Parts: sequence; structure tokens; C-alpha cells
Amino acid sequence: MPLQEFASPGSRIHCSLNLNTETGRLSARAPNLQNQPALEKDKYRVRDAFTAVDKCTLVRPPRLANRCSLSR
Repeated sequence: MPLQEFASPGSRIHCSLNLNTETGRLSARAPNLQNQPALEKDKYRVRDAFTAVDKCTLVRPPRLANRCSLSR
């Protein structure tokens, strides 16, 4: 499925995060947004498309989620 089909009416893409209880690592799914090019290899500037709304972060702990209201 093309990534554009996951976009909300506000042109934002929200994925689901999984927490691996053994390693403590986060992984993304639906869609998987983890396969972005490294900074030095991003010749098409794909990483520039990943920006947070003002005063928010791209990944935030659940206890801080209510400080930033985003419509999905």
C-alpha cells in the first residue's frame, strides 16, 4: 500500500508502535516507518518529510501524549 494512503486529512501519517519487552526497543508498524535512509545517504531528502507539529516530538512517551493534541 502506498504511504500516501496512510495520510490523515491533515497530511500526517500515524503509525503504531510496539515495545519489545526483552530489549526495550520500539518498532513501528502499520505503516513501518523505520526504513528511512541514513542522514549521509539521503540524497532525495526523504527524511525532511518527517517533521513534528510545533511543540511536539515525533515519538513521545504516553504520559506526555496528552500535552500535544493531534487529530488522527
